[in-house]
Amino acid sequence: MTRGVLDMLTVIEYSLIENGMEWVKREIRQRCGAAGIEYSKAKWRGFWDYFQRTWLELYDRRVRRPVRERIQLPAPVDIPADIVDDSDDDEPTAVEMVSDGSTNEEGKANDENEEELFL
Repeated sequence: MTRGVLDMLTVIEYSLIENGMEWVKREIRQRCGAAGIEYSKAKWRGFWDYFQRTWLELYDRRVRRPVRERIQLPAPVDIPADIVDDSDDDEPTAVEMVSDGSTNEEGKANDENEEELFL
C-alpha cells in the first residue's frame, strides 16, 4: 500500500479515528480497484478486527502518540463525515482463482522429482 493511507491513522486526532478508519477503508478499496488488485473483504475485515482490538481497545491514546518531531507526517486529507462503511456487505468483489504454483496447500511439492532439485 502506498504511503498516506493506512499510516494516516497514526497521525490523526484520537477523536477522529472512527472517521479515519472509514476513509482508509474506502481509499484501500478504490486504490485496489484502480490497480486491478483483488480486494478480499474477509481478510480486510480480519485486519480491522485486529486493529480495533489492539490499537483502540488494548492500548490507550497515549501509547500511539510518538513525538511529532520524530515522524514524517503525510499530507493532510479532508475526511468527509458522511462516509458509509460498505465493507461488511456479502457481495463478492473478486473470484478466487486456481493457483498455478508448484506446491499444494500444505506447501509440499506436487511432483516428487521437484524435491530432488532442491537437495
